[in-house]
Amino acid sequence: MFTGIVQAQGKVKGIEERGKAELRLTIEPVQWAKQAFILGESIMVDGVCLTLADYHDDLLDFDVMVSTYEQTILADYTLGQMVNLEAALTLQQGLDGHLVLGHVDGKAQLEKIDIQGETHFYTFRFDNPTWGKEIVAKGSVAINGVSLTIVSTNESHFVLALVNFTRDHTNLSQLKAGDWVNLETDILAKYVQGGLQDVGTK
Repeated sequence: MFTGIVQAQGKVKGIEERGKAELRLTIEPVQWAKQAFILGESIMVDGVCLTLADYHDDLLDFDVMVSTYEQTILADYTLGQMVNLEAALTLQQGLDGHLVLGHVDGKAQLEKIDIQGETHFYTFRFDNPTWGKEIVAKGSVAINGVSLTIVSTNESHFVLALVNFTRDHTNLSQLKAGDWVNLETDILAKYVQGGLQDVGTK
């Protein structure tokens, strides 16, 4: 479980195919306070919950299943690319963002960025009609693991407003029109929709 509040960025240092079953992803944390990483712990990478398989020389190694990188932007990673990082939520922490599972629903595409004063408005397109019921104005969504509030939405698009602090401390500042991002809709919206579907079938 995570909050969607990015704690650091990391640089992709290694991408190694290991047969048809998995991919070994190596990341070097950047500007992340020295931590006592524990093998087997969960770390969110661009919104994807991954298990720390190895830690050596300040590098983090993750084994990524084919099903995971095929439906996320991890499949498009290149060496040197910057990613968002967040350690798993603990019971001692405050919930500054929203509850993020790290179970990416799929990808959304950035269509345009409009700048109004200090605020950047990002418009994303999504193709799965089911997501439209889980993306609501004033609700929450996670983009590359970043907890954001939805400004407006329709059946195929939604708009997010990013302040400079968020852009400066995440890789969202590097996005341009046409880029794809990892999308996770709000878990509370999922439960609501699931409950409504159950009621409708009775």
